[in-house]
Amino acid sequence: VFFFSSRRRHTRQRSVSWARRCVQETDITYTPLDNPAKVAKEKLKAKESPTDQYGVRLAGMNVKDEKGEIAFKHGKQQGEVAFADFGGALKKLLACNGKTEINKAAALFYLSELKALLDIFKNHSNKLWVGTSLFFSISNISNQYQLKMIDFAHVFNLKPEERDQGFIKGLTNLIKIFEEITGASKQLLKDQFTFLFI
Repeated sequence: VFFFSSRRRHTRQRSVSWARRCVQETDITYTPLDNPAKVAKEKLKAKESPTDQYGVRLAGMNVKDEKGEIAFKHGKQQGEVAFADFGGALKKLLACNGKTEINKAAALFYLSELKALLDIFKNHSNKLWVGTSLFFSISNISNQYQLKMIDFAHVFNLKPEERDQGFIKGLTNLIKIFEEITGASKQLLKDQFTFLFI
């Protein structure tokens, strides 16, 4: 089973700053298995959220201020976030810890990691990832950011030539959002890639 986790840390400040991290969990859509009850449940959930059309859904997020106090929180009790507002939610995450602007280096890092992950799903992974999510973490205090795939309870084999089209759809739309947020050009990404990974 493929596991994806990537983390970068650009400073040597004490790790206590990482405790002030802000997080967001993004659910990725998938094609339900041949279970009528599960299919009905997922179809209902998709109608009530952007997952059916765009392949992604905001599951929850915590944005902290510079002192580590919760400044913004979103969960099930707040209801669904429309896809049109998804970029705004990500901007809140990227400008956490009381910043007035987004952390563009973090945004470009997430963008490059999502593109690498999309390449894996398109060209290498013949698995169906049921209920798997992406987990974004960031601290603008210590300049740390991390992207993980989480929740691997239900991963199933597909035929060698088959791909998880739900995950590909969700990743593609997430990439579009990050490209809009960063205004990223290919050259900018190339320059940033050199900076982030040397």
